[in-house]
Amino acid sequence: MRVRRQAVEDVVALAAGLEHTRAGEDPQVLRAPTAPPPPPAPAPRTLQASVGPAGKATLSARSVKTGAYRIVVRDRSARHSFRLAGRRVNRTTGADFTGRVTWRVRLARGVYRFGSDARRLPGRLRVR
Repeated sequence: MRVRRQAVEDVVALAAGLEHTRAGEDPQVLRAPTAPPPPPAPAPRTLQASVGPAGKATLSARSVKTGAYRIVVRDRSARHSFRLAGRRVNRTTGADFTGRVTWRVRLARGVYRFGSDARRLPGRLRVR
């Protein structure tokens, strides 16, 4: 009779979408099943940027989708800096910096300007 009663309780618990607690806990107490963990955040996309000794700035894309990006900037000029400016973003390498730097930015819809500060940011990055 005890086995039959336990089987009936298990069926009722399964039908309700709940499971019995085990391992020394009160068998009359029911708990909701745990939710699965959320999926991991997507990896940020990468853009390559550079500024040369003459001050010419380049960016690997002219149009991208909104979202998180990793921008790897290679600054080869001791006189010029690379700048990215737009909606909620205003990053620069600085005139004295030479080398490589990585920025993590979230790009929103709109137009961003990039270039060397000496050349008044002629480049455009469209975010759609």
